[in-house]
Amino acid sequence: GEISEANEGNNTRAIALRVVRPDLLVQSVTVTSSVAATPSAVAPGLPITVRTTIKNQAVAGGTAAPTVLRLYLSSDATLDGGDTQLGDDIPVPAIAGGGVVTVSRIVPIPDTTLLGPYYVIAQVNATNTTLEADSPAQGNDVKAMLTPLTVGPDLVVIAATPSPRTTAAGTTVAVTNTVRNAGGQATGAFDIGIYVSSSNVYDGGAQLLATRRVTAGLAPGAVSTAITSVALPDTLTAGPYFVIVRADSAGEIGEANENNNSVAAGVTVVVP
Repeated sequence: GEISEANEGNNTRAIALRVVRPDLLVQSVTVTSSVAATPSAVAPGLPITVRTTIKNQAVAGGTAAPTVLRLYLSSDATLDGGDTQLGDDIPVPAIAGGGVVTVSRIVPIPDTTLLGPYYVIAQVNATNTTLEADSPAQGNDVKAMLTPLTVGPDLVVIAATPSPRTTAAGTTVAVTNTVRNAGGQATGAFDIGIYVSSSNVYDGGAQLLATRRVTAGLAPGAVSTAITSVALPDTLTAGPYFVIVRADSAGEIGEANENNNSVAAGVTVVVP
């Protein structure tokens, strides 16, 4: 106030200043196995390639400083303290408001991993060094891959076709049966069982008609197919039945998924 002025009411002016924080979002997580025959399946100890796409949802000016990405292996799609970090922290460069970056990293599946389905989960700003618009929750900093990764062998019946479909009790039916190892790890030898049942779900009531042995096992992605002739029991009464093809019928192979080993196909038994 050193100067006396004609108008003391116009000495101050305010200018609006908008402070914008960054808002990081993990848009997608894609995983590719190092097993070429089964891109979505791998064996314990083998590497996978993980591509993580990250967006800064802030408007211009809300630049996110360099941060850290972490990858985890989880038995479900939710990140928690029981999950295993894959590899080391991954640097993420600064991202301008509205900008997108994709980070790719090859990481190993721990060789102690139990067989089963797993999710790879990505977490950006994992060390919380960047103050975000949605802090402290930062729920969109974490995202899991959409479809789980298969770790280990996984035998799947992909064809079960009896011929003829309509026949009499006691007659022979030719069953085309095909099994694929959809997993990322080779199997040892195993049996394929052919059953008949009144239900289309394999259970203790299914009657074993024949087995065939896959002596060499199956490599990842490999297929075994055969036509197996079976005799329907002459005690069957007229009506609808199911021929069931079951992979690893003796339970010799540890698998990532034990619930996809059977496929049923309908047959009709008639009175001659």
